[in-house]
Amino acid sequence: MGLMVMGILFGAVALPLRNGILESRLSRAVDVLSSDLERGFSLAERLRRPIRVRCLCPAPGYVVEDRDSTAVYLTRSLGSDEDFRVSSLTFSPASIVVFPTGLASSTLTITLTAGEFTRTLRVTTAGQVWAGTP
Repeated sequence: MGLMVMGILFGAVALPLRNGILESRLSRAVDVLSSDLERGFSLAERLRRPIRVRCLCPAPGYVVEDRDSTAVYLTRSLGSDEDFRVSSLTFSPASIVVFPTGLASSTLTITLTAGEFTRTLRVTTAGQVWAGTP
């Protein structure tokens, strides 16, 4: 009898707890990605060199690198082996170039998914990062 009550209590708590953990991880991943994108715009201005931000798709990760050389300034993995455990990351377009003037080659839409939760980031050509849900 006691074991059955424990099982019912565990079942009632486990799903909301799991959803809370997934949503928290996704929110932290969005915060980190947003910060890294802003850092990419800052790097382009500071170094006075074009910087490329590109997705490491299909793996959930991205790279901030010099457009014209092999210099890599930042590589971040958001996959299942990391703290964020993002199951899907998509960039549209697959990469953008940030110029030293502080402008990007195009707007960028990034979609992150963890479990049944999805968040979208939009980056304007001026470097503004907007986070939201689709």
